[in-house]
Amino acid sequence: MNLTSVWKNRRTGKKKSARKPKIRWQLLGLTDPNSVDNTSSMEAIRREVTSLGGIALDRILACVPRLRKASR
Repeated sequence: MNLTSVWKNRRTGKKKSARKPKIRWQLLGLTDPNSVDNTSSMEAIRREVTSLGGIALDRILACVPRLRKASR
């Protein structure tokens, strides 16, 4: 018996990985993210940053009077 034939037979028994099913975005009622333009205008980004910054600042300022009363 030739040893190389035994080694070749061991390689043929490898398991193949299961394929991921392809589900179309339209079937789920969604739009394909690759077809949508993902670039945002600079103005839209500025508006969002300003809005989020304002919310955070409001929360910080709301806590300041409580901190002053607690330190007295």
